Amino acid sequence: MIMIEPTETSPLPDENRLHFCDADAPILLKQVSQLRQHQLQLEQQAGEYHQAYLSALGGAERELIDLKLKQLKQWLDHLASNALDFAQHQQLAQWVINDALALRAHGLADPQPITKLLHELTQHLLFNANQLSIPSHDMLVQLRQVLTALLEHASPLATDDLLNLIDSPEQLTFWLAQRRIELEKTKPESKQAEDGCWQGLAKSILRDKPLQKLYKRLAHQLHPDKEQDAARKAQKQVLMQQLLRAKKRHDLSAILSLYQQHAKQSVRFDLNTSQAITQALEQQGIAYSQDYRRTLESSTSKMWAWRRFSQVDQPLTNQLQQAKANIQQEKVRLTQALAQGSQVENLKLALQQQTSR
Repeated sequence: MIMIEPTETSPLPDENRLHFCDADAPILLKQVSQLRQHQLQLEQQAGEYHQAYLSALGGAERELIDLKLKQLKQWLDHLASNALDFAQHQQLAQWVINDALALRAHGLADPQPITKLLHELTQHLLFNANQLSIPSHDMLVQLRQVLTALLEHASPLATDDLLNLIDSPEQLTFWLAQRRIELEKTKPESKQAEDGCWQGLAKSILRDKPLQKLYKRLAHQLHPDKEQDAARKAQKQVLMQQLLRAKKRHDLSAILSLYQQHAKQSVRFDLNTSQAITQALEQQGIAYSQDYRRTLESSTSKMWAWRRFSQVDQPLTNQLQQAKANIQQEKVRLTQALAQGSQVENLKLALQQQTSR
């Protein structure tokens, strides 16, 4: 077998382009690149699910959300009418809380009218509790539920704080504003701060001569103006844009990965540079892992659609067809419930039927 020594014009196998004196560096580079690829794939898949969902069901779902909001407002009016006894009032208040929170979690629901409704319900519950010498346990539980929802924070609410608010229900808006300020101060480190950590390390490393030389060499080799072939020129334009974006973001892993995939010469880093690269890649890997977790847990409409349809072992088309049929049935049920629910006696009957189940 004839062995050909690499030259500036003969591509090298990926693993031969970068040589580190720290054995962890190439492993971390591969892991960080894979994490980034998983993130991009997740975002792309979520976008595809979201677009398919909007095309098939968007209009029908919005109509259903509007109907549900009308029902919640109808229930809130009945709560304020004093036409219900204590047990019925507690039961209906729980219906409003449960359905409002479920509706707010919907990917297409506008949170503003739901938040307004929860605020009105909280005000009503506070004034009701204020009329009692000792609020019931169930009332306190419901108040904790709605206040936690309004604050969008799961931290436990002290009983003393809750009782103070019951004593002065007119202070609800001010109390919420103050609590939000306090919670803002205790928020964990932001994504921007996390990104700044690894980007700061990478920025420092990219100023070192070996990395500056590597970047200039790669930019020279990927420059599209040096290509005559139209297809290769277009390919290099894409690669050059990727390199420029990586440089702007101080994305060390992206620059090294591009070099590993497309460069024509090998590079060897000394121990100090290799260890600095390892440290930066460790921080970048942590940030990317947290990004991925945040994306999975995020409440965006795209991720809501992805969670709704990607977890079922059934073709998306079939899921959408079944969901459409379910929406039509629910619209009929809600329309009938709205017509019947305008009469308080019908509502009392529905509450009684629910209790007897």
